[in-house]
Amino acid sequence: MYIALEMVLNHILECLKDKPKAFLFTMVSLHTGARPEAIRLLQKKDINISQKRLSISPLKKGKRYHVPINNELFN
Repeated sequence: MYIALEMVLNHILECLKDKPKAFLFTMVSLHTGARPEAIRLLQKKDINISQKRLSISPLKKGKRYHVPINNELFN
């Protein structure tokens, strides 16, 4: 089952190569687990390159939280 899922994900990402915004949105979603609305609300100020992390705004009650940017997403 894992191999089939990996093949599907690779196919989806390959289809999005010519759509940079959709590709980036999908990659951030897959690698952070953040909600779509939280990803849509990300701004440049929420990206910390030196610490390789994103600062995600809460959509419900709660505090802003930080998510590490892994190497695959960073590149």
